[in-house]
Amino acid sequence: SDGKIAECNLTGATLLEGDKAALQGKPFTDFIHVEDQDAYYLWRQQRFPLMRPAVLELRLRRSQAPFWARLEVSTTKTAEGAPSWRVAISDVDQLKSAERAVASSERRYRTLFDGALEALFTLSPPHWRVSSANDAAEALFPGSPMIGRGLWEASPALQKEGFRSEEAYQA
Repeated sequence: SDGKIAECNLTGATLLEGDKAALQGKPFTDFIHVEDQDAYYLWRQQRFPLMRPAVLELRLRRSQAPFWARLEVSTTKTAEGAPSWRVAISDVDQLKSAERAVASSERRYRTLFDGALEALFTLSPPHWRVSSANDAAEALFPGSPMIGRGLWEASPALQKEGFRSEEAYQA
């Protein structure tokens, strides 16, 4: 409960770049990136009284560069019966990098999709209803918004070949 490292396994020592014995008694906050300190203190203040398992992602310091870590916290009691936390630290730096790349790709896709002059829309299985549509698609199929509609609902009731639009889409 005092925020100091009581024990540390080899994996934790490696992530924190320290000797297992030397890490004992050090404040865990010494390893938290300066920009994440306030968020950690607030999180700790809110979570500790609850004494429930929790997960937190923040940056930890390393000599070369900080890295993103996931802290999986479970509650326990010390030998004296005082409440305590057991923290499993995982390096999630590559995961965070991948998340940033996906977000960037999504922003580029959204810009291209929304700005296209051609009608673009996506359909979601299993009922093949419109899940996204750009302005050009909305203009092509006037009426209510396309999202949630089947294409047969936006098409003329009868196709030029004489069959019902709904039958064509259901086939």
